Amino acid sequence: MGIIILLEPTTVADGSVRDRRIAGPRFIGSNLMSYFEFSRDLYCICHGEIIQGINSAGIALLGGTSADDLIGKPFVDFISPIYAAGFGNFVEAMRDETETLRIKLASPDGKNHDVDLRFHRAREVHPDAVVVSGNDISAHNRAAAKLFELINNLEEQAVHLRAARDAAEIADFAKSEFLAAMSHELRTPLNAILGFSETITTEIFGPVGHEKYGEYATSIHNSGARLLGVINDILDISRIETGQFELIEEQVELSNIISSAMTLVEERVANNQITLTTDIENPSLQILVDARRTKQVLVNLLSNANKFTPKGGNVSLKTTIVADGSLELTVRDDGIGMDADGVKLALATFGQVDSSLARKYEGTGLGLPLSRSMIEMQDGTLEIVSAIGAGTAVTVSFPPERIVG
Repeated sequence: MGIIILLEPTTVADGSVRDRRIAGPRFIGSNLMSYFEFSRDLYCICHGEIIQGINSAGIALLGGTSADDLIGKPFVDFISPIYAAGFGNFVEAMRDETETLRIKLASPDGKNHDVDLRFHRAREVHPDAVVVSGNDISAHNRAAAKLFELINNLEEQAVHLRAARDAAEIADFAKSEFLAAMSHELRTPLNAILGFSETITTEIFGPVGHEKYGEYATSIHNSGARLLGVINDILDISRIETGQFELIEEQVELSNIISSAMTLVEERVANNQITLTTDIENPSLQILVDARRTKQVLVNLLSNANKFTPKGGNVSLKTTIVADGSLELTVRDDGIGMDADGVKLALATFGQVDSSLARKYEGTGLGLPLSRSMIEMQDGTLEIVSAIGAGTAVTVSFPPERIVG
């Protein structure tokens, strides 16, 4: 900071009082302020509270046009009133070492500046000599204020998002509970409808008379069975979402699961004039799975392949033990296929692939997402490879630890 030289006003020979700061000493003070001209911070020399010298950065900060605008004025005049009241006491109470004060300066042009001021008592020069240096932190404070405002806004948004998430979870749970309850309520009368319609169709208690009654009873039974399948899928989805879905795992022969699934789709495949083939690498392979749910998955995949393959097409089911020891079951068709967006949609709950041919077929859009959930609960994966016009291949993989013999 250099050496500060302040000279007191003195009495000259003719008895008049001359302020030596204006005569020769002013030259010395001017040189001293020139030393600080290179600084972007305020540097000011005060005698008590009165400004004796100031650099260009200080002149600009205090709103002056030259040093003469400021020299001789109390420094406190440029301090915001809220801070000015105790400023004098602060200077008087200063210890010998440097003191730092963060205050707001108010320049005559009406602009306020947040400033970190450092005061150093230069007692080696004069008991009241004070060196003031400071840097404008207004831009820093504005940036910090904006940052804090942004943080507060983000925190408020986070609170709202958490509240929205909680509300969505509550609503989703309530929906799942409602679906589960309604599914149970619907299954009870449907079971009666299916049972009585089957009794009529098979004429257990004797002929029903007109043959149309038998046709109607068959239609009632088939429609009820399809509706029951939809309800069961919805019930399974709701159980999975609420964590109430349970697996009954057992060691079972893979070929038995495949045979049961094929039996359930054979009639539909034949009606659609589809060629259905199987290629089982190891028919006696034993796996640890929920047999009923795994069969349900295969029925879903084969039914979809049949549904979206034109008459005369081909559907195949192939099993393979791959290099890492895992088991792959692939259902492949040469049907309409779908693009990448269609695959994502097909795996979404209630998703329907948006194509003119797909719209010709009925379905709830639950089969694939439900199948994937069931496979994942058994440590497996379900992947789809498809292209429009080139068919679809759905591969179910079970890890090596699921193969037990």
